[in-house]
Amino acid sequence: MTPHLRPPTAADHVRVADILIQSRAAFMPYAPSAHSEAEVREWVRETLIPAGGVTVATVQGGVVGVLVVAHEGEQRWIQQMMVHPSFVGRGIGTRLLEHALQVLPPPIRLYAFQANTGARRFYERHGFEAIALSEGEANEERCPDVLYERRFAGPTPQPLSALPVDVVQRQLEAYNAKHLDAWLATYAAGAQQFALHGELLAAGHEQMRVRMQARFEEPDLHARLLHRTVMGAVVVDHEVVTRNFPEGAGTMEMLCVYEVADGLIQKASFAFGEKKLAP
Repeated sequence: MTPHLRPPTAADHVRVADILIQSRAAFMPYAPSAHSEAEVREWVRETLIPAGGVTVATVQGGVVGVLVVAHEGEQRWIQQMMVHPSFVGRGIGTRLLEHALQVLPPPIRLYAFQANTGARRFYERHGFEAIALSEGEANEERCPDVLYERRFAGPTPQPLSALPVDVVQRQLEAYNAKHLDAWLATYAAGAQQFALHGELLAAGHEQMRVRMQARFEEPDLHARLLHRTVMGAVVVDHEVVTRNFPEGAGTMEMLCVYEVADGLIQKASFAFGEKKLAP
């Protein structure tokens, strides 16, 4: 199925509003609109379409997807991108995003709700990186969101592997690169970290960011993988981690148990060995 892309006509306002309303109801029930259906339809008819920056995708003449882009100073935005629920999974969203990448120079930003894991995986596959998370104070729905940015032009990179062993390897590489956002991107938004058979260490990206911020500033931080065992969705790493402890540089042996689902780490448990300071 190859959709045709075109600017909307005034007559498209009904179908565009239908897509915005029905897609939200189908895929984002946790973030109901702050506006009534009548208000959304009036906004689409009187403001959105006349303002420009809108592209619609059509199949056999019918509008099935909507893209809204904007320029704000030096920043470019994807403000809306939705596909009618009955046409999801047919490549229409990919075609709309490809069009956005053609007409918008980088960097390009967009917001997604943290709970919208399907959309987040889609954007991450196409080169967008999470650069900020919030509890939703600035959006109308007051729903936790994530700000994404794509900093480069050119073709979309190959999709990241969702195999548990590959997800955990990306986590290890980001840890050793001290790239906090890339490290967080390997974890689900609601992931939890525990001491093995013990206390909760962190829950969710914000707590994990706070926990790891100072760690990633340690000059000698490095995790050396000694052995890895994979059983289905569970990956167990045996590592020696070099750290800059308050007492000085040293190492600590660790056993890290990762539980992976949907291409993201959902739970991680850590057994901490004895701290050994360098002579």
